[in-house]
Amino acid sequence: MAKTYSPWIIDNESLTVPVEKWQHLVSLITRVFDAPGAYIVESNEHGFRSVTGCFDGEVDTDDSVTPVDVNIYCSKILNSGDMLYVPDASKTSEWKDNPEYTEEGLLSYLGWPIRWPDGKIFGSICVFDGKATHYQEHVIELLSTLAELVEADLLLITQHEEMRQLSHTDDLTGLYNRRGFELLVDRQMQLNRRYDFTMGLFYLDIDNMKAINDTHGHKAGDRALQLVANACKESLRDSDIACRLGGDEFVMACALTHLVDIDPLVERVTGQVKDLAIDIEGELVAVEVSLGFVTNQNDKSLSELLDEADRQMYRAKEARKGLG
Repeated sequence: MAKTYSPWIIDNESLTVPVEKWQHLVSLITRVFDAPGAYIVESNEHGFRSVTGCFDGEVDTDDSVTPVDVNIYCSKILNSGDMLYVPDASKTSEWKDNPEYTEEGLLSYLGWPIRWPDGKIFGSICVFDGKATHYQEHVIELLSTLAELVEADLLLITQHEEMRQLSHTDDLTGLYNRRGFELLVDRQMQLNRRYDFTMGLFYLDIDNMKAINDTHGHKAGDRALQLVANACKESLRDSDIACRLGGDEFVMACALTHLVDIDPLVERVTGQVKDLAIDIEGELVAVEVSLGFVTNQNDKSLSELLDEADRQMYRAKEARKGLG
């Protein structure tokens, strides 16, 4: 799984981050090192920021974002992936434009990188001091051990998220299952009400699924399901939610900021699921999909929307039979 949670781990409500534990940890670091400040820092493509910190005995929750190309102590760790110990910044020209030294008077810095279980940089754990320091090797190693404690927490967070994803996704297609879909769409509908957006709901069904299974076997049927799922994924925007309800039925929920978005959206999805086929020993077997679409302009429940979209889909299915 990807290890970058957007935008920040501390803001991701789906993750169980032990903030109080980490806060206790940085507070302990300041006492053990007899230093004014200690922090756990997170980085991503936007830069880096403090997850939690302690300065002069007080909790420091500064959430400002610093670009990684700024010459401050943490930047060097995040760019190199290596630990950094600066006993006295005044002894080298490297930090002459470091505002932590020139403006805040922080002469000494010790920091270790923190990594996700896959080895990617999460951020760093660090301790600052306004006076020069002479940490012995075992003291430096202590901060490394504390970094490993945070990494152990990141492993638990990762495992928890993987289990959550497994419980909310369909193994065969990788789409959300009904449970995951209903959870996410419920949140989306709350946002839609707040910002006066409209929700569009697609209901898809594979018309000839039974024929594919009976004639070519269930492996071919699985491939047909995966093909339709991939077509759904191709038609989605980042904010859209796709689901395999079960069997050969799929749904997609799309937030619409303007009603003029409806026709292009329907055209895009219809184009993706039209003329699908799987190759079985050189023979192209059509995967025929019927589609229903409704919008939630009257603040209906998800259950009501699904029923209405299901009826629309069956009307489309009957129309296809009539044309056949």
